Amino acid sequence: MNHRHLIDSDSLSLAAIDDLIDRGGRADWAFLRNRAHEDAEVMSRIRRVCAAHMNDPFDQKYTLWRLYAK
Repeated sequence: MNHRHLIDSDSLSLAAIDDLIDRGGRADWAFLRNRAHEDAEVMSRIRRVCAAHMNDPFDQKYTLWRLYAK
């Protein structure tokens, strides 16, 4: 899937991570997981993005990623 904030696969901005989590499919999430394992900064950004969404308990995909990034 093409994501609006994903300019290239080498740099994942906070907006790109948010878009991947929110609108991504299985392949997109696998890509994000692999990048998080390769780069600690990506893991930190995942935690930041998920923290911003914790006020909505029904948005479970962010809860899933927050727990994964712990």
